[in-house]
Amino acid sequence: MTDAAVKSRPRLHGVDALRGLAASAVVVHHVVGINGLEVPRSLHAIPDYFGYAVPLFFVISTFSLCYTYDGRFDGTVAVRNYLIRRFMRIAPLFYCMLAVWVLTDLVKFHQPVSIASLLANLTLTFNLVGPYQYSIVWAGWSIGVEFVDYFVFPIMLSAVRGLRASVALLLFALLAAYGFQNTSPAQDDAVHILTHLPFFSMGYVAYYVYRKAQPLGPRWRQVLGVGALAAAFVFIVAVTADCQFSRFLMNSPLRRTQFYCLGAGLATLVLAQALLPTLSNVATRFLGETCYSIYLLHPWMIMMLKPAYAALAHVFPNMLVYVSVATILTFAVLLPLAWLTNRFIEKPAMAWGRRMTQRSNPHPAAPIPVAVNPQLATAIDAVNK
Repeated sequence: MTDAAVKSRPRLHGVDALRGLAASAVVVHHVVGINGLEVPRSLHAIPDYFGYAVPLFFVISTFSLCYTYDGRFDGTVAVRNYLIRRFMRIAPLFYCMLAVWVLTDLVKFHQPVSIASLLANLTLTFNLVGPYQYSIVWAGWSIGVEFVDYFVFPIMLSAVRGLRASVALLLFALLAAYGFQNTSPAQDDAVHILTHLPFFSMGYVAYYVYRKAQPLGPRWRQVLGVGALAAAFVFIVAVTADCQFSRFLMNSPLRRTQFYCLGAGLATLVLAQALLPTLSNVATRFLGETCYSIYLLHPWMIMMLKPAYAALAHVFPNMLVYVSVATILTFAVLLPLAWLTNRFIEKPAMAWGRRMTQRSNPHPAAPIPVAVNPQLATAIDAVNK
């Protein structure tokens, strides 16, 4: 898997734009949430649903990894190079923010972090360690979930070959998620990898639908993109609006049914933007490029801006106006800093990762196994036929 091979597929700017908009939605969600604002009913979507942009990240992550690496894991060297690049993509900025939060906890909150918690964060394994699942880095819990997904992705991509196999994986993920949630306390499963496994599985389904659409002509792909966009809009509205259908989902005896149904709508939105990038423009592409910095920086920035928010509350007593001005202020400070960290931390780290993989053994090794035993391999082959 050479650099040229990885770069040969064109970027899906609509998916990049969606990633940037998801990061922005999380920022607005935390402007309200971290400041404990009691918003009027007209703004209830912000605390109620903008946080679901994080599962959208998970769908996009799997879709993007499939799009980039499908057919390119030709041996153990390729897998090693993939893992190096993924580590260099997320770890350097995470470690920088980890240092910031350790100092903030010590200086501002007078709460030194434990050695065990620090080790769990340094190894990026905190999602698997119950007491430390939320991470020292605020909002960093999703990075722990992503890291587990990155680690198993080469095996999953080798095993899940085709649309039917991806649907089977989604059904298994839903069963695993429901089984896990029904046997664990609610406070322990909110950020666990098993709870979010269905969203990663939805990314596989969306990718294989996208791949099946590629033999169609450009016009039919556009028609499919419009249809997917309309279906996503209708389904997301039906799941989130105050209506009988959404109340039925909320009252389901199976926990988080509405959560997963919304995920299906978000996965359809990812498919729509891959086929027809209606959201792509200069602004959204910038947000997409800097989304990781936006995501990791924003909780600390919001906390630092609390005195400014308090001053704005006296100037703008109307909550709608206040939230709007506070959001504008947040992005005005956050976006330049996100550009700087993207330019001077993220991009150099990714370039370093590319140089590390270029020095790897150029001779391909034996292909990685698609399953851990022959019976499982036979079952997977049967599903893929």
